[in-house]
Amino acid sequence: MMKNSMIISIVGLPNSGKSTLINALAKKKVAITDDIPNTTRDYISINIEVEDLILELIDLPGYIDSPDEYLKIFQKNINSNLDKSDLILLVLDSKNPNQLDMDKLIKKLRLYSEKVWLLINKVDNFDEIYLDDVIYNYQFSKEFYISGYHKKGINTLFDSIKEHSKKIVNNNSIVKNQGSKLSIIGRPNVGKSSVFNSLLDYERSGVSNIPGTTLDIISEFVTLEETVFEISDTAGIPRKKQKRGIDRVGSLMSLKQIPISSVTLIVVDSMDGLKVEDIKLIYECIENNVTPIVVLNKWDLLTNEEKVVIEKDIKHELHSNNWVSIVRTSTVNKRGIDLLEKTIKKVYSSMGQRVKTSEVNKFIRSLWISSPPHPYRGTRAKIKYVNQYSTHPPSFSFQLKGNVPKNYRRFLVTQLRREYNFGSTAIKVKF
Repeated sequence: MMKNSMIISIVGLPNSGKSTLINALAKKKVAITDDIPNTTRDYISINIEVEDLILELIDLPGYIDSPDEYLKIFQKNINSNLDKSDLILLVLDSKNPNQLDMDKLIKKLRLYSEKVWLLINKVDNFDEIYLDDVIYNYQFSKEFYISGYHKKGINTLFDSIKEHSKKIVNNNSIVKNQGSKLSIIGRPNVGKSSVFNSLLDYERSGVSNIPGTTLDIISEFVTLEETVFEISDTAGIPRKKQKRGIDRVGSLMSLKQIPISSVTLIVVDSMDGLKVEDIKLIYECIENNVTPIVVLNKWDLLTNEEKVVIEKDIKHELHSNNWVSIVRTSTVNKRGIDLLEKTIKKVYSSMGQRVKTSEVNKFIRSLWISSPPHPYRGTRAKIKYVNQYSTHPPSFSFQLKGNVPKNYRRFLVTQLRREYNFGSTAIKVKF
């Protein structure tokens, strides 16, 4: 059954509690929260399923009437999101209403009056509610008293949203099923957001020369040759001298994207060369059976000698994992982006391959006879049975009598990759 969708934008001044609210509605942490204003810089969105309805919640950056050049990067998308929204939740800090900026925001929102609800947040005592007189200037068709932090009033709000959805004539039937997850990770300021925008072919993620511009996980859908991917831009990891709590949280959220991804793009600043942090991220992916693709960004800025050096470094560090794909890009002039898209599609196609049980058993047994494993603690292992039990990634189970050395396990995986053209995809093997 196709499900109707409803787009809900959450807007307000900095530090009004928008991100806390979206976490409460989603019942999980999807946005970073902190006492520092403008923790949410770029807008983030998440889909939550409610009965026969899918709600797309959009957490917009805190509105400032006169933002500096840095914040302008993120605030330019506010109007476009308000235009496409079916419902706008205006979050107001009941304890600290900033009248100057709030008046300007209200003026902008009056254009959408019929779909704006006022949420008076940070209410501690629901039995005796005292509000500043100025708050009554901001009334819309509906208002709710809530405490996002204590999750009070959230159920009442949620019930009203479900009831309201029945009145909306919405043709936004979800046509995109959640695709294979593709995450972009790397150190700060290596060009992750530029790669993200280049793959989407529009400027979705804010780009700046200031490290740490991206804090939250920003996800969108992109279609590459009829395959839908959920692609995520992440905060830079790991960060040195992370003094602020929100930086540490951003890094941890980024690291958590690795095990839930099918493919990760490890973006490396070619000008800096391959760093220890880059190598750790590559091997973090391999250990989690996630396919990494190394993206050497800013490749056009290197001399021929520098290119030779970084190529040698990567070959040395990858060692026995030379199956990992390497793509060279320059997001400034869009060079290498077409090749990156083809590499992603090729890797994804390889991940879906399945080998017949009889065929893989015949192949492994022939290997076992021609190149048997060394004895392990005095006993040579015997192969009983092999089968491929899953795809994405290709996953094999070896039933053995006895144990085989680690180097022989690596040998078997390498031979499987070569024989069945698994190419640059990670292979999961259980012994």
